[in-house]
Amino acid sequence: MTDKDLQLIRDLIEEAISEFHCPPCEEEEWLTTKQTMKALSISEPTLRGMRRRGEIRSMRVGQGYRYQLP
Repeated sequence: MTDKDLQLIRDLIEEAISEFHCPPCEEEEWLTTKQTMKALSISEPTLRGMRRRGEIRSMRVGQGYRYQLP
């Protein structure tokens, strides 16, 4: 593999990564589960129920969630 090939691969990776962004994350504050539980003084099962019922705005991030306070 030549240096030119490696540079092409780098350029393609950088281009692909630049397409993945989260505009809501950049414009609004999203809290972790622990931060949300503390802010609302609730337990994790209560927060989970609120999320499932649509009572709190949430977004899946990896294996966890992020929440936006009302």
